[in-house]
Amino acid sequence: AILLIPDLIPVAVGGVLLDAPRLAAYAAMAVLLRPFRLIRDVLSMIMMPELIRRESKRFLRLTVGLWALAAGVALAAIFLVPPLARWFYDGKYEEGYTIVPLLALAGLAHLTSVLPRSHLYGAAETSFVGRFNIGQFIGLGVALVVGALLISLYELAGLAFAVLMAETCKVAVGDGLC
Repeated sequence: AILLIPDLIPVAVGGVLLDAPRLAAYAAMAVLLRPFRLIRDVLSMIMMPELIRRESKRFLRLTVGLWALAAGVALAAIFLVPPLARWFYDGKYEEGYTIVPLLALAGLAHLTSVLPRSHLYGAAETSFVGRFNIGQFIGLGVALVVGALLISLYELAGLAFAVLMAETCKVAVGDGLC
């Protein structure tokens, strides 16, 4: 559920509350921001073994490097995705260009969640990982309820903000429990 809530459930709620063209505009922009997921998957495979080998509980250089990479990718997405979308989609889905910054910030949150998750899953006790997952699930549930309200009020921008809240919740809960 923790993996599905940030990615699929806000979109499913949006599918109920939004019309098809708006949902298509969201999907068209979201698919261009998939590199955040690819980078996170690669970093997860690298960081978890690295964090298991390290004795320290503080990872300042890794944290700074990860946030710098995520911020760079987010800025690149904010500036490159709208022109790329204009070219790739031949001017369709222009309504979705306005949500690219929110989706890029959600991608930044998604990417930076790799450090606390890698640390917890690699080095934490099983009971602590259970509390971590329960905390994330509760936080994501609250974010989903608030996100549904935002979608009903602000439509496409509300959907993008709901996804941003869900991703931010994963990072906030993960960093708070580390």
